[in-house]
Amino acid sequence: MKVLAIFIAVTLSTLFTTPVFPWQCRRALIRVGDSAGRVLKKCGKPDYRETVSLGVNSGKTRQIWYYEKGDGLPRTLIIEEGEVVQIKTGSRF
Repeated sequence: MKVLAIFIAVTLSTLFTTPVFPWQCRRALIRVGDSAGRVLKKCGKPDYRETVSLGVNSGKTRQIWYYEKGDGLPRTLIIEEGEVVQIKTGSRF
């Protein structure tokens, strides 16, 4: 029974974690932790950008930047407090 519980815990933990891969934009690598300013400087303006509120009273927002150029794979960057917190490759969120 313990083995089954451990197996389930490990399986679930891998489902909810996102691997951190850098994105090569032009000649620069964009990584989690980079500033939004660095992304703009190295990659240019995103093809589409949206801002989402993180809570009614929090005053915090999340920016979602979509890049659909380059190697043909769309990239989605999640930016919070001016910093890249997640990079996704493939279809939009």
